[in-house]
Amino acid sequence: MHALLLGLALFACKSGKIGGDDTGGDADGGTPDGGTGDGGTGDGGTGDGGTGDGGTGDGGTSGPTFRFEVDGSLVGRSLSFGGLVSIEDDLPAFAQALGSVPLTSAEIELSPALPVDAPLFELDPEGWPGWKAALYMPFVFQDEDGDGFLGADEVITAASSTWLGWFEAPLPPELDAAGFVEGWNALGMVADAFPIPVDPLDIGISQALDPVLLVTLAGTYDGAVPVTDLRLAVVAGAETMDGAPVEPRYADQALTEDWSVTIDGAPPPEHYADLDGSGVPMAAELLLAYLDLDGSEDLDLRHDGPLYSACLDGDLVVAFWVEPMTDLAQAWGATFSGYGTGWQLVADPDGEGRLLEAGEASALVIGESCPLE
Repeated sequence: MHALLLGLALFACKSGKIGGDDTGGDADGGTPDGGTGDGGTGDGGTGDGGTGDGGTGDGGTSGPTFRFEVDGSLVGRSLSFGGLVSIEDDLPAFAQALGSVPLTSAEIELSPALPVDAPLFELDPEGWPGWKAALYMPFVFQDEDGDGFLGADEVITAASSTWLGWFEAPLPPELDAAGFVEGWNALGMVADAFPIPVDPLDIGISQALDPVLLVTLAGTYDGAVPVTDLRLAVVAGAETMDGAPVEPRYADQALTEDWSVTIDGAPPPEHYADLDGSGVPMAAELLLAYLDLDGSEDLDLRHDGPLYSACLDGDLVVAFWVEPMTDLAQAWGATFSGYGTGWQLVADPDGEGRLLEAGEASALVIGESCPLE
């Protein structure tokens, strides 16, 4: 397997990197000196990997048609591309490339010219010395000022794991054998595997990144303490056993045999803290069943008796808040990790950590199988 193409998929999948601002995404329209005449000339061949005419080297000839399909909720936003401009310390850096176009319907067709605003560079100098390509990640953003560029505060609302790639001739044998062709291709960036050719007329932009503002957790109680003696609170990760309560809380209610709790809205500033020692404040919430020892009906860890949390198959479940994304490298990581933005429900956060699947948020258990540790 060759380093960069496989490495992009492997790193994004294993790291789940969706935060931080250290990886580029500078949205300045790309690098003006990136990729001109040495990117190959002629015809991009045929085949089902989807290319056609690869351009003429001067950026003046349109390539094949790519068709993008988006969720109807994204209509009215703008489609653009993150051009891969460098790889440093195994992290990709992107710049906006190939311009942008308003989404006036859930389907749109584009025929890009030869790449000129992201560099053609060697993807694998050791395995494929001298061979160059350009890679582009499709994404959708809210173009608040209408200038066509991803501004520093404008939010990326969707991204695709199917990329556009421009491959110069001749192709390395491995790419040729995989079904790729010279010129433009659509590449399926598959986690833990080499990219695969994708139909250029069927490119979905499936990773929705609009923030999830409301989540409901529900389940049953199986503890030894009578349920009528307990209350259930949503506790900020910033709260400590010996500190004052972190308020406002999302919920503090009587616990019942069949219970449900709703977390609604972005976390208040008081809920942020450096939870993992990284120096980056983040917000997280967990459920806590407790004995209301002071009778206040308001949890105070200094005076009350916390007993249980909420688990799925014995694994603690925590709601993490992921900030809306403005950085292209964050969006890239999200296409592999599966994380969105807003409230994300995670089981076993201190171990393997995995997102809850559909239906699992209503199958949680509070009780002896989930003691407070």
